[in-house]
Amino acid sequence: MNKFRIDVIVFFIIKLLEVKMNKKVKYIIFIISVLIFILGCKNNATNPSTFEELGKYRGTWVADNVYMLDLSNDQFLQSGNGMTIKINSDTDTVIDNIVPISIRHLPDTVDSYYLYISTDDVPPQYLSKITAEGGQVNGAYYKLEFTSHNSLKIYMILQCRAGLNPFNLVIQKADLRSN
Repeated sequence: MNKFRIDVIVFFIIKLLEVKMNKKVKYIIFIISVLIFILGCKNNATNPSTFEELGKYRGTWVADNVYMLDLSNDQFLQSGNGMTIKINSDTDTVIDNIVPISIRHLPDTVDSYYLYISTDDVPPQYLSKITAEGGQVNGAYYKLEFTSHNSLKIYMILQCRAGLNPFNLVIQKADLRSN
């Protein structure tokens, strides 16, 4: 529950105790205000905001080794490039010069996020290989999993379709550390 809501309810209860009115009415109003408070706390505990916590990991994250999927043998191979992620705030994040279109906190997780990107930012060799085999790429996103305040796992995932069958394809992964 946000601070404003708690302050308003506490103020209301204090004023209620000062006012002279029928005790029965006073108790009814008190019970209603306590119920509003409890419902507000419950909603906050079970339905957190979408991405408001990403900013707590503010800073630069670096990976020396990035692994890319080799489509010819379905294995991850180390690429020659590292990776840098800059988290400035809840809504301002840049991954290797790619700016996410939207950010979503994963439900039922503490520190996992989807950062959706344009399919134009996907390495072209993956797009051409999937379309050459009759598939299509419908979307792309990075999945960030914070394992501690200085450790992060990241995956680039393509949302694909082959005929009527949708599937996700992980094409990039890395372990990053806070710099």
